[in-house]
Amino acid sequence: MESRTVQLKDLVQEAKRLGAVGAQALCEVSQGVRVDVLKGKTTSQSRLNESELTVKVWLEGGREGVASGDPAEGRALVGRALSMANTAPKNEHAGPHRRLAGLQQGLGIADRRISALDDADRLDVAVTAERSARATDRRIVSRGFWYQDQHRLRSFANSRGVVLEEFDTTFRAGGAVAFAGDECGVTDEIASRSFSTVASLPFGILAARMALTRQNRGEKLAGEVRVLFSPAATAALFARISQGFTQDGLATGGMFLIPTPEGQTVVDRRLHLVDDGLEVSGLRSRSFDPNGVLPVPLTLLREGRVEGRFLGIQAARQQDQLPTGHRQGDTLAPSNLRLRSGTRSSNAILKDVGGYTFVVDQLPSLGGLDMSTGLLEVPVFGRVLKAEKQVGTMGGMVLHGDLKVALNRVIEVASNTDRVGHVDAPAMLLEGLALR
Repeated sequence: MESRTVQLKDLVQEAKRLGAVGAQALCEVSQGVRVDVLKGKTTSQSRLNESELTVKVWLEGGREGVASGDPAEGRALVGRALSMANTAPKNEHAGPHRRLAGLQQGLGIADRRISALDDADRLDVAVTAERSARATDRRIVSRGFWYQDQHRLRSFANSRGVVLEEFDTTFRAGGAVAFAGDECGVTDEIASRSFSTVASLPFGILAARMALTRQNRGEKLAGEVRVLFSPAATAALFARISQGFTQDGLATGGMFLIPTPEGQTVVDRRLHLVDDGLEVSGLRSRSFDPNGVLPVPLTLLREGRVEGRFLGIQAARQQDQLPTGHRQGDTLAPSNLRLRSGTRSSNAILKDVGGYTFVVDQLPSLGGLDMSTGLLEVPVFGRVLKAEKQVGTMGGMVLHGDLKVALNRVIEVASNTDRVGHVDAPAMLLEGLALR
């Protein structure tokens, strides 16, 4: 893939020549491969090649027009964007972002091995994971494994002298297994910026072991329970919560963790959440967002208090602040998240507290979390522990309660941490939720 900055600068100049007072262009081109396997055989293989050019222009009064399409149609996209801007409303806070001091080139988040990979390497990742899962126990049945990679070039230029470009790579792999006769099954997947990480992590074995733990029916729990969220479950929970840290979400009641004027805690003081779009090897690391804004590290929760928020260009200008670089498409979204861990392992914590605990290993769906109220009602499959020993499993249950109350009843944040997608999170033991 060749540099696109010269083409983008030409398009910006073309827009200015045709009457725009400001313009910007973003081009994303990616190449990738996906392979699916079942019982050691390839069931499908496809090339994943995508490209898109987005042109944005502004006329007098901040009237804005946007057009997206094939990079080969650049001049036509400029014309379409100008046509849209002609009928757009005025906006005094609109316009391209200015050049700032700081990182002005790509992060170097592309794995150099990508060009040397062949189909045999890709197939081996999926086949090895599936074989390892089936070898864990002869009763484990594979429902299919897959591997996917992407090599992407992102290029940006605007009329205020900002010119940026970077390559990145993303590698993903996953699979589904079930214990013979168990219709529920278990799915697991991993994602990383490096091929070696995806190729070396035993995600197939982990999925198989989880499927096996679900066979111990044993003791049951009901009503209010003490809950241990695994690192994966904690990561899923805070990935969802973090989406509410926008200007609108915090200001209009669209987020249940509302900041207090006095800076009081809204959750347990041990909860400290950081967003960092420049984290080394982070899955969502990047040197600029679609508007050419450099990412700003943010502390979203500081010792239980709401502190940071994601700001787009227009909201930042209204408040005479800098945008935070969290634009993804048409929305603001978190980048890489890190929730501070504790000092003791979850096993040590459970051994000390004793009694029964319901362990949630995965939260595959959080559609039942109302972000405006904090009320949680989600389906779960979990394990029952007595102290640190497993004594049963429970499926088809609903975990429900007021999440804000539960996050104020944290017993302890554990030391065992895992990176799940774009979130680094520890296991977490808390009270205040119930099962039915």
